[in-house]
Amino acid sequence: MRNTYLYFFGLLLFLCLLPEQGRGQAAIFDLCARQLTGSSNDSLSWSSANLCTNFTGYVVFSGPTASNLQPIDTITDPAQLGELYIYTASANRFYQVGMLCGASILTSSAVIDNARPITPNIQSVDLQTGLPVLRWSASPSPGIIGYQIYKENPYGSGNFFPYPANNQLVTGTQFTDLNSVDLLVRYAIVAVSNCNKGPLGEGTVNDGTTGPHSSIFLSSNFESCSRRLDLNWNAYENWADGVAGYLVWMEEDGGSPQLVDTVLTTTYSYLGAEDGQQLRFWVEAMEENGSYRANSNVLDFNISANRPIDFLELTELSYAPANAGIEVSWRWDLDSDFAEGRLQRSTDGQNWEDRLVLASQSSQQNSYLDANIDSAGGPYYYRIIATDLCGLSYSSNQALSLELSGEALDNFENRLDWSPLQGDSLQAEFYQLYALEQGQWQQISFLDSSQQTFLDPIDLRDAEQANRCYYLQAEGRLKLANGQYLFWSSRSNEFCLQQKPLLHFPNALAPDGRNPIFRPRAAFGQNIGNYHLQIYDRYGALIFESVDIMQGWDGRIKGRPAPQGVYIYLAQYQLEEGKDKQQKGSLFLLR
Repeated sequence: MRNTYLYFFGLLLFLCLLPEQGRGQAAIFDLCARQLTGSSNDSLSWSSANLCTNFTGYVVFSGPTASNLQPIDTITDPAQLGELYIYTASANRFYQVGMLCGASILTSSAVIDNARPITPNIQSVDLQTGLPVLRWSASPSPGIIGYQIYKENPYGSGNFFPYPANNQLVTGTQFTDLNSVDLLVRYAIVAVSNCNKGPLGEGTVNDGTTGPHSSIFLSSNFESCSRRLDLNWNAYENWADGVAGYLVWMEEDGGSPQLVDTVLTTTYSYLGAEDGQQLRFWVEAMEENGSYRANSNVLDFNISANRPIDFLELTELSYAPANAGIEVSWRWDLDSDFAEGRLQRSTDGQNWEDRLVLASQSSQQNSYLDANIDSAGGPYYYRIIATDLCGLSYSSNQALSLELSGEALDNFENRLDWSPLQGDSLQAEFYQLYALEQGQWQQISFLDSSQQTFLDPIDLRDAEQANRCYYLQAEGRLKLANGQYLFWSSRSNEFCLQQKPLLHFPNALAPDGRNPIFRPRAAFGQNIGNYHLQIYDRYGALIFESVDIMQGWDGRIKGRPAPQGVYIYLAQYQLEEGKDKQQKGSLFLLR
């Protein structure tokens, strides 16, 4: 019984000592302290519930530390839930509010400070997706409920406005600007807590950040003639230690990304873009002493570059029959940005004249007859020159016409001469010599590439050979620009030699051999008149004389054999057309 009494007495004493808040749930909560921008004022606000029945006021405590708080104000109006306080000190202040009921504080708020949330640094502004993507680090301050984005408008003005709207917070650490019209943008951020906002991250001492970040806007210029693609971009800004460098990335024809270069500047030139290529470029900035990266916008190119003339080659150079001109053949690249072509001729390989001007191309294989050629004025050099739409010049190989010349010799032989086949990357293999016989061209000799002359003995019995015509055909190989070889055939001019209408005397007399009578033959069956032949010994004595072409010397003097040795003859006669001729020479009498 005694124990039961003691229990109830103790319970009653405990209930009497409980504060009124414990009995009526009086409370103060949501205390906020804000430093007002541009002033030294702190704004305090709070809320309360279940005021005690003997409410006396709200007591505001403040101090330099959480453990050193002193009362600074008492607010007796229960409806007043806030106040401004002025402090000149730059250090943070700590605050607490208690509910005064009668002479005692029955309930108090948590102790808070007036520090604004720490504004974090921006990590990057990235354009690789085609829209600006802003990333930042989380603020280390407690109670962060989100971040207010600020966007510079217009770009470069230094004026930042809440974006997309005032008090529209982003709760994560990334923001995609879906409404951005421009790709060159600059952002700053503010960290927001339940009762305060951090300073705008402008890169000042007050906000403690490295400053706003701007996107990398990539632009370009393509020079189709040089096939040079110039990339330009603005420098990435406001990483703590700056930019370590820029990676230049490229995709070719839809392939995998490839790193083409790393540069420290904000320009890059890509050389060698090919016509028809599909190229994609972007630039990636690397943080110095850090791991953050920022990509520029992506640029796509469907390359339309100047198409050079990749080949331009003479393939044949020949005289047309009857010396009607020189036929020039060539091939050139049709897959090019052709502007103009010219066929040119020269007599010395230095001074050129246009023979044909072409403003367009119709076929890869071409030929042209250069008429009104003076075959006696050759040989002739030829070449093709061309220009493309960029003004670049191209020149073909040069080639020299094959010229045949010669002389009708007194011994009734025709000597034919020619220079070797000449031309860039041109090599002769062999020659074929043709002569006109009975109205048809007949091959009379096959010659190797080293020969440059030929002796053709004339048949004195064939009157047609008194005026004999020839041409030379050269066969060779031309090495093309692609390393392959092309068959080359070149025909010379037609060249004729007129034999002199002379008597043909042997140069020896063998009375006991195959040539027992010394007498001439009339070349090509001519009729000879007023014939007179005289033979002298080495002392100048006349030893034989005849006026009949069929009567010759038998090697006797006055019926006796003449001694072996050299004798001189002198023949005088008249040709069919009445022209007087005289021939003299020597003969050897062989015993």
